[in-house]
Amino acid sequence: LLGLVRQVEWYLGPTNLATDYFLKSRMDPATLWVPTALIASFRKMHALGYHAGIDLAAAVREHSALVEASPDGALLRPAVSSPAAGGVPVPAAVPRAAANTLVVKDVPAGSPDAVLSLFAGAPSGARPVAAAPESGGGGAAGAWVVYFAEEGAARAAMEALPARGEGGVDV
Repeated sequence: LLGLVRQVEWYLGPTNLATDYFLKSRMDPATLWVPTALIASFRKMHALGYHAGIDLAAAVREHSALVEASPDGALLRPAVSSPAAGGVPVPAAVPRAAANTLVVKDVPAGSPDAVLSLFAGAPSGARPVAAAPESGGGGAAGAWVVYFAEEGAARAAMEALPARGEGGVDV
């Protein structure tokens, strides 16, 4: 089951979604939901052992912090932690356009709040709305995906981002 869940995390992760136009075309643009059955139909899922007897949504709920399943299990979407919501997944609050997203690598922080604090010096209109570890990359010195309300906010925040973080580590 863990292999299947990790594959779902890859499909719905920012690295894959940056270039997977087919999957993005099947997502609801406002909520980012994609049918569970679509993901379950992919050849790689079957190669990893998926079959109709596996409840993919239940496996995602139990084993993933990066993907969220709808209450009825029919839909999946990337889970994005928002400090404003106390860490509750709120992907619907994050606009979908790639121009409003920054990927910050080699960040010496392990939580969304710590990552968002890197943008404390940004103008008030350029503050991020959410951050999530890049699929397989979050952690002590990982890659984080940082979402902004609009493209202009992301650009302003990028310009205000310090070249070095805590302890002189490059950001």
